[in-house]
Amino acid sequence: MRTSDDTLQRLHAAIAKVTDDIEKLKFNTAISAMMVLVNDLTKLPARPARRDRDAAALLSPFAPHMPRNSGAGSATPTPSPTNVARRRPRIS
Repeated sequence: MRTSDDTLQRLHAAIAKVTDDIEKLKFNTAISAMMVLVNDLTKLPARPARRDRDAAALLSPFAPHMPRNSGAGSATPTPSPTNVARRRPRIS
């Protein structure tokens, strides 16, 4: 069984790997690092919700709609494009 420190270290290693890979335009290896992290998280007997939110935030550059739709992102919902369009002032 892993400790929370081990899980946190794996999370930070994944964040560093994904950040570096995105900067180098190595998208396949960035996604692979996220898959390894998700596999590690799913093996935990009790997964903290914060780690799920962190993994969703890490995924957001590749699938920006996922954290918003899954509720794993911030506590306040992000407005959808249709709601934003309704609130725009009409210019005549």
